Amino acid sequence: VPLSQLFEAPRMHEGGQSGQSCEGKGTPDVRHGGRAATAPGPRLPGWRRVSRRAIGYPVLVRPSYVLGGRAMEIVYDPTSLARYMKAAVRVSPAHPVLIDHFLEDAAEVDVDAVSDGERVVIGGIMEHIERAGVHSGDSACSLPLYSLDAEAQAEIRRQTVALARELGVVGLMNVQFAVKANRVFVLEVNPRASRTVPFVSKAIG
Repeated sequence: VPLSQLFEAPRMHEGGQSGQSCEGKGTPDVRHGGRAATAPGPRLPGWRRVSRRAIGYPVLVRPSYVLGGRAMEIVYDPTSLARYMKAAVRVSPAHPVLIDHFLEDAAEVDVDAVSDGERVVIGGIMEHIERAGVHSGDSACSLPLYSLDAEAQAEIRRQTVALARELGVVGLMNVQFAVKANRVFVLEVNPRASRTVPFVSKAIG
């Protein structure tokens, strides 16, 4: 039974309960090329179905859906990729493996924002101390940013607003970006409160 049915979320939303709709929560999976991935504006790290096409090493390989980085591995050569595919996962049409271009030495950024479906207010933009690839639960961050210039910050704001409007977010939203050579890539979008919300609220008053 879907979690939304257990909590009768659809009927609550139809009755005027504020917050993000159940449909909206199903759309933001940029990792699988969901609606947000094809919206104009946001840039994603390269991904597509691999067939006789080299995307260049290093790559990030993982089962089609994992949380918290489980079963993920950074692969630097064909031999390591073959070992991973043979030993680490079960591959089938129902259980595909995603292979993403891995951005080495990229800065990671968290953005917390709130939207009413039209207007978008960005509460804070945080730059991680560790490079992108370290799980956010194991990393520290700084507010304000300490290394990204005004151009990168403006692009982060633009993409955040575009994502919130495209997804019809009502309430809080968290976006994780990777920034390398002033190019801003979307890593993940979550239409909910993130672990950084208490930090942002204290930092900005």
